[in-house]
Amino acid sequence: MMRSLLCRSLAVAALCACTNSERLTSPDVDGLQVLDAKGIAPASYTPTDLGTYPGDTEAFAWAVNDAGSVVVMSRLYPSTGGIIAHWYMRTGSIVSNLDSGVINGISGGATTYVAGAISTAVRWTYSTSTGFSAPTALPHINGLSERGLAVNDLGDVAGGSGQAGIWLANGTNIEVTNPNTALYRQSEARDINNSTDAAISFLGTIGNPDRGYARMADGTMIELPPLSAQRSTYADGVSERIAGRIYVAGTSDDDNGKYNAVRWTIDVATHSIVETAVVPALSYSKAMADDGTLAGIQAGSNGAPFVWKVGGAVAILKTPKGSTSGRVWEISGNGHYVAGDAKFGSYRRAILWTAQ
Repeated sequence: MMRSLLCRSLAVAALCACTNSERLTSPDVDGLQVLDAKGIAPASYTPTDLGTYPGDTEAFAWAVNDAGSVVVMSRLYPSTGGIIAHWYMRTGSIVSNLDSGVINGISGGATTYVAGAISTAVRWTYSTSTGFSAPTALPHINGLSERGLAVNDLGDVAGGSGQAGIWLANGTNIEVTNPNTALYRQSEARDINNSTDAAISFLGTIGNPDRGYARMADGTMIELPPLSAQRSTYADGVSERIAGRIYVAGTSDDDNGKYNAVRWTIDVATHSIVETAVVPALSYSKAMADDGTLAGIQAGSNGAPFVWKVGGAVAILKTPKGSTSGRVWEISGNGHYVAGDAKFGSYRRAILWTAQ
């Protein structure tokens, strides 16, 4: 989710398309799995061009849920300068505009919760018949202005802007503890599952690396270490609990132009990382589905968005005819939808990929 203060300035790009199926090598003694050279296959997702809001210049599909409701940010670049942004929800042919604020996350349960910000973190509910509810303001964490970045099916919101916070639907507000104030100066919660396990990223103090953590529901903070010869990590998404484990999507970075999408597997009972799987090509993660499917981007001269199932292939998402430089921002909890954008000429249009 490059929309946050902790995002890396990574070039978006593509690789050559291959059609070989992927295998994972056997893990080494440290639990590291590396995809082999035949690890690329076409994805069975069909792209749909969502276009732009009438009169606007470009658009980005920002988030998506299990029902295929897509959060879209549409922009107009007036000749007088500046940017005018519109935020709306699109479900099939139904479009609901947001009067004010920014949307960052949407849930996938029976009630659709939406997380974002106006002047602080807020939560809405949404339906195709009534649109957005009045926003519920969420309290500042540690006195700092905040923003909601993700929301689970229960209405629990994760976010932050300087200080990571979790706002539970029952009214409990959690300030995420900084595990080392000498090393880290800012943080934000990037994702939250239905057990309230969360993906947290910390910005390092001057001279120190950034670091991703998994925050377990009991408050335990689990550091996500970088790959060998790399320096920083970032946490972008967290799966649901599956057979006593969770998966965390993130990126390992040498802070000098080499970075790789990573999936860490954590044992819930022991709080230990039991496996680390990595895409060997230049790549970074953006989001994670409930079952651990990771959505990200492989790098090169043009964007190559991908999805990567647990134990499966890195599958490249094709962009619509006439477009290039595809990007992904989010994958639905059920993995059926992927939201992103692609470049048509000089500007981008929102894209929704749907599994076949």
